Amino acid sequence: MTSVREDWPVLVALFPPHWQDIGRYTGAVTRLRGFDSVENVLRTVLLHVGRGWSLRETAVQAKLAGIADVSDVTLLNRLRQSESWLRLLCERLFQENGVSLQPALQGQPVRILDATTVKAPGKTGSQWRLHYSLRLPTLECDYFEVTAARGSNAGEKLGRFSLHAGELILADAGYSHPPGIAAVVKQGANVCVRLNPASVPLLDEHGHAFALLHRLKALKRPGQVADWPGQVVCGTQLIVSVRESPAQRVASSLHGTTKGIGSGLGGRPAMRQQLADSGNGMARNAR
Repeated sequence: MTSVREDWPVLVALFPPHWQDIGRYTGAVTRLRGFDSVENVLRTVLLHVGRGWSLRETAVQAKLAGIADVSDVTLLNRLRQSESWLRLLCERLFQENGVSLQPALQGQPVRILDATTVKAPGKTGSQWRLHYSLRLPTLECDYFEVTAARGSNAGEKLGRFSLHAGELILADAGYSHPPGIAAVVKQGANVCVRLNPASVPLLDEHGHAFALLHRLKALKRPGQVADWPGQVVCGTQLIVSVRESPAQRVASSLHGTTKGIGSGLGGRPAMRQQLADSGNGMARNAR
């Protein structure tokens, strides 16, 4: 008996036009060895990705469902060949939903950093932490690192990534820590990170606590952006936008000219001095 129960026709109806031709164009499907159609190639790949099955279990379930007769090694090769196919499908789906990153990016090299927990198949499978970087707008993964799920090296740290000068780094609040932000600035890159006031207290231009909530009251409309002079270790800017749509959020986060990143360190002079050599920066909050 097969446990494949997905409503495949409904899923296919959501695919962008010419998705099968894209598979051939990208080289994901050059021949149908073990499959009877391009559709079943993608269906089998998505079974592995979406269900979290091992390669061997996916091959068994696909054979029981009558959609493929391949080994786990063959499926692994198909998965490797399908990277560009899956990426282009995601790009087309973005475009169909009116999300176009190109105008907002304006040629700026942008990378998204994040991490997630992955679990090996089975009831007693080990857990690992996957740290990765995606490039916009191509959604290409240009870096990944696997660590233990827990421990001193498992946390979300901007400092673990190798960056290039001029890049804009987008990260969530889990990366909102002064040492990591300083590591980005030291490499000559810029960072747009959702602010975590608890870990990154901000200072105004006079060295006093930054009255963030008071300043935010001036923002009345979704998509509205403002900037105020602030201070972390040297002169910086803080750019904050109110809650908005994903497309507006990208545009707002790229508003203005970036020049590095930093975050406030409150009343800890020793820590502020420690980061002073890391240069000036801009802290951004795109929420």
